[in-house]
Order: sequence, then C-alpha cells, then structure tokens
Amino acid sequence: MAPSRKLKITILTVGSRGGLQPYCGLAIGLKRAGHQVKVATHENFASFVATATALRGFPAL
Repeated sequence: MAPSRKLKITILTVGSRGGLQPYCGLAIGLKRAGHQVKVATHENFASFVATATALRGFPAL
C-alpha cells in the first residue's frame, strides 16, 4: 500500500557499524515505500551507508 503522504525522513545513528546496519535496512524499506530518506552517521560510515542503501550518507558529527 502506497503512503497517502510522502515523508522526508532523517535517521540519525551513532556508534558502531553493527548498530548502523539495522537502520540501513529501515532506510531501504522506507525508500521503497516512497519516502525521501537520509541517514546521518559518523563520517567514517558515510560510504558504507551509500553502498548499502543507495542513499547518500552524510556525517552527523
């Protein structure tokens, strides 16, 4: 079911890559549902986010 309203969502996560991975899955699901999604995390993981989700990861710290 497509959402009646598309949302702009930013997911903020800090910590280890193991803590980041579940949020990447969430971001993929939200994107597939038609929402605009960004993932903000430590700059060391920005390229991982881009590779894992096809979204632009950007540093939050």
